[in-house]
Amino acid sequence: MSRRPLAGIAAAALTILLAWSAYWALRIGYADYLAQDHALPATRAALRLTPSDPALHMQLARALLSSKAPDPSIQRAAVEDSLNDALHLSPANSTLWIESADAAEQLHDYPTAEADLLHAVQLDRTFSPRWLLAEFYARRQDDHRFWPAMRAALATSYDDVTPLFETCWNLTSQPETILPRAIPPRPEVLTQYLDFLLTKNRLDLAQPVAAQLLPHPTPATLPTLLAYCDRLLWFNQPIPARHVWNVLSAARLIPYPSVAGITNPAFEKPFLQQAFDWRLASAPGISAQHDPALLTFEFSGKQIEHAELASQFVLLAPATTYRLTVSSRNETDVAALIPGIVRTPDTGVHLHLIQSETHLDFLASAPPVQGPDRQPQTQTYPFTTPLNSNLFRLTVTYDRTYGTTRFEGAVSLSQLQLAK
Repeated sequence: MSRRPLAGIAAAALTILLAWSAYWALRIGYADYLAQDHALPATRAALRLTPSDPALHMQLARALLSSKAPDPSIQRAAVEDSLNDALHLSPANSTLWIESADAAEQLHDYPTAEADLLHAVQLDRTFSPRWLLAEFYARRQDDHRFWPAMRAALATSYDDVTPLFETCWNLTSQPETILPRAIPPRPEVLTQYLDFLLTKNRLDLAQPVAAQLLPHPTPATLPTLLAYCDRLLWFNQPIPARHVWNVLSAARLIPYPSVAGITNPAFEKPFLQQAFDWRLASAPGISAQHDPALLTFEFSGKQIEHAELASQFVLLAPATTYRLTVSSRNETDVAALIPGIVRTPDTGVHLHLIQSETHLDFLASAPPVQGPDRQPQTQTYPFTTPLNSNLFRLTVTYDRTYGTTRFEGAVSLSQLQLAK
């Protein structure tokens, strides 16, 4: 046979192949177009064009479920046939098994829904099918199967799992059982669960969670552990708060030593704004600037009459006499404000030492922080702590003295020291 007839046959075969390919490309493309309309007629039309598409069989099942059929039994049989067709065409597709389970649950066929989800879990080792299985058991109020399923889901979870904690919380009247039954020993999950408990102010339940995180603190767990330490202080639990702080200090996750008197007394390090470090407050007409070794408050002269400027929790020994020494400087040029008159202005800046339990101020009678303009000033405030109390809030406030005008200018603090 000559080469010319062979070439003709090859060309004809190629033309037929290309035409066939073009036909199926157009057919599949048109089926995809029809499938964009999820209504029952369009889905059936798309399925006639591509009957081997498992996703379309699943779409048909969903469309049948949402349609109003005169005979529910016929509708149910049609849905089940569509589900079986989809699973038969792609038996290893876990997503289809999950969708089949959802359809079965809508049909109140709970054994089939559970079996499909269990099969999806076997096919897919990731989080999603395990989470959906746990949620299924929660909806069924199946306490016996829910907790192992939830623990398995959290063991493979990622990202935000707060909704799963809410599910656990809603399923039991004994939230203390959630940790041993559902929370795996994964730092990522424990950290999120500790955050969750802090939002509910359940420090009693937070303690055993924090106890699992504290032996090996990391930069990832640091923000949550600091927030836990902070919450303990606000709820007047200084001993566990000190333990958390000291663990973080020993791990060098915070730039401070263990708790002893005033933290960051010379304002050398950036403020953590929580736990045992300084926290700044904001008030109209007053601005604060923290530079290395200096904390400056500037007053516009139009500020409110009473405002907290800065504060810090401090642990002190009971029934002990201390001396609080404050190094400061009044940045106001008094001579420029009142020509020919040089006097020490009333800055209105005060120090307070508030007992956490009783809210008594152990520096209530102390004079304000003030001194000659632009000259360093050192003031000492003696006080004695009461029996059986060791947690206090050291605060810096502005309080306009009655009979005086609002202070205009700036006051800088360079150091606060405590000594027995």
